[in-house]
Amino acid sequence: MGPDKGIIGNKGINPKLDLEPTHGSVGVIFGNISTTLFKFAIFGPGVNVVKRTGYVQVWHARHGWVLGQVIELSLDSKLTYSKAQQISKTYEHEYEHEHEYESGYDYDGPTAELEPRPPGSGPHNSKQTGSDSKLAGEVNVIGYRDAHGVVQLPSSPFNAGQRVYSAANDLIGSVLGLDVDKRVGAYVGLLRNHELQVYLDINSLIQKHVSVIAKTGSGKSYIVGVLVEELLKRKIPTIVIDPHGEYTGLMHPNIDEHDSRLMSKYGVQPHGYSDSIQEYSLNPQINLGTLPLKLPSYGLTADAISELLGLRGTGVQTAILFKAITMLASKKEYFTIRDLIRVIEHDRNNAKWHLINSLENIMATGIFSHHPTRLTELVQPGRVSIINLRGIPPTHQQIAITHLTRQLFEARKLNRIPALMLVLEEAHQFCPQQGSARSSYLLKTIASEGRKFGLGMCVVSQRPAMVDKNVLSQCNTQIILKVTNPNDLKALVASVEGLNSAMIDEIQRLPVSVGIVVGAGIQLPIFIDVRVRETKHGGRPVDIFTNVEMFWPSQAQTQTQTQAQVQPHQQAQDIDDGGLSDQTAETLPSVETGTAGDTNPTDDHVSVSEYLANLKNEKNISLFQMNESKLKHRSIMDTDIDDDKDIDDDDNNDDDNKDGGE
Repeated sequence: MGPDKGIIGNKGINPKLDLEPTHGSVGVIFGNISTTLFKFAIFGPGVNVVKRTGYVQVWHARHGWVLGQVIELSLDSKLTYSKAQQISKTYEHEYEHEHEYESGYDYDGPTAELEPRPPGSGPHNSKQTGSDSKLAGEVNVIGYRDAHGVVQLPSSPFNAGQRVYSAANDLIGSVLGLDVDKRVGAYVGLLRNHELQVYLDINSLIQKHVSVIAKTGSGKSYIVGVLVEELLKRKIPTIVIDPHGEYTGLMHPNIDEHDSRLMSKYGVQPHGYSDSIQEYSLNPQINLGTLPLKLPSYGLTADAISELLGLRGTGVQTAILFKAITMLASKKEYFTIRDLIRVIEHDRNNAKWHLINSLENIMATGIFSHHPTRLTELVQPGRVSIINLRGIPPTHQQIAITHLTRQLFEARKLNRIPALMLVLEEAHQFCPQQGSARSSYLLKTIASEGRKFGLGMCVVSQRPAMVDKNVLSQCNTQIILKVTNPNDLKALVASVEGLNSAMIDEIQRLPVSVGIVVGAGIQLPIFIDVRVRETKHGGRPVDIFTNVEMFWPSQAQTQTQTQAQVQPHQQAQDIDDGGLSDQTAETLPSVETGTAGDTNPTDDHVSVSEYLANLKNEKNISLFQMNESKLKHRSIMDTDIDDDKDIDDDDNNDDDNKDGGE
């Protein structure tokens, strides 16, 4: 009950909830007041308690406690320009005094790092500056729950001079719709500036789809990992389409030092889910430790084959394809792509060759098999199946995702597999707004119809402007982190309900791991601090220097390589110069007896070209690339070298050629 006893408000709220503020008032209403906006002067403990985007509550004589959100804070200062100039001079004087030792003055004692000046000391003190600063807040009135549980705005403005309180968690939760049953909710973080855990209704997430939007590096895959952890706890079957291999970390506990310090704040503990996760790949040789994902090569319908080929409409190739499928279907219940090719080969239309080539390319991917991965293996309660597409060609990705999602959709319509969540990372690649993708048509169908059959989608992208607007607009729950691209912001405004210009401005300034949640039964967009993950985050960026150091040879290897390379390099240089140093001559193969260690002892003579080939065999190619270009144009005769005679390259080579030299 509020300050005025006898007035009963908030009839639509659970009477067991404690709506009374837990602390004293943080300010008083003043100035112009409306049913949607008011200002309040902040004083006392409110100076440290009230935060922008935080929530406050005010008692209304007719409706009881009403919730509001602080949308702006302002400081009314009387500090004039001349006084500010005086303060600036005071700062300069103090700085020179504190740093005299840097200007040549004698200074005894250790150098200490200067700390920020405490409030109220020195020139910062308002009494010394005469600023008389006044802190005020502007509040957007959210409303109260009426007897029918509907959020309503007050029918009349508040009274001037009325006290403002920091909002109680129960009032925030009940008015905003955050009072979700934790048994069926996904814990994603804390309400920003409040210690209130935010749970999203999992039923709503699956039945009405969810999108996660953020620019690269803003925590997009991190919060998706949080969602997957929560789905695992509730035994919801989940399939993750993972183009970059980021979600294998779900198997391992989070031991990150920074995250560990925050776990007590969010009430989580490190935990790995290796027993509940299975990873698949189209090519296990690339993604080691994964199981092969194989799709059935039989039972393909005309629509399925058309989607795999990217055919839409009534073109010549489509006509040839349907004619062949009709012929096969009349003769056998199940047929393969190979059967289809054999039939099309007998068609008289030359357009068949392009169609045959496309079908053979599909077969060449190795995705289809007579022994496919069973859907009942992929979709199980309490199981997350990760489809790791890292290193897989985009065309193969498209073919696999198109056929897999069609299988899931058809199986759900017939209730052959349990309801599930399909997480689609890099959604702009599979359902682009512009251009074409084999999987687009089917994903748009799932977005519009999947909710009827319990096939939910989590659409994840850093470029919402590049995601098909029909897919994005079907997501009734949005989790938006920092976005700055103007085109992406326009796409959000066009597809997300409840986003106003103020929210768009906030989205561009959001810190990492802070997001806006819209939908999922929540009355208005809210700001959350994304909770710390229990599992290892696999999407962290590569540390460039650490990665490069992995490829640096050890010091011992470097010295060995240098010693092994310097001598042959000097030998090649001596040869290129047209003569041999004494030291090099000792190490070269003998041109008279052929007794050098690296040369075949049965050879009477060793040419320079043969010697160069030997050095190449010793993996010294890189040292001789420069000299080889010169040496290959020379023809040196295999004859004795006269120590008393200088060799002139051009003249002697001409003479040697006349004498039948090499």
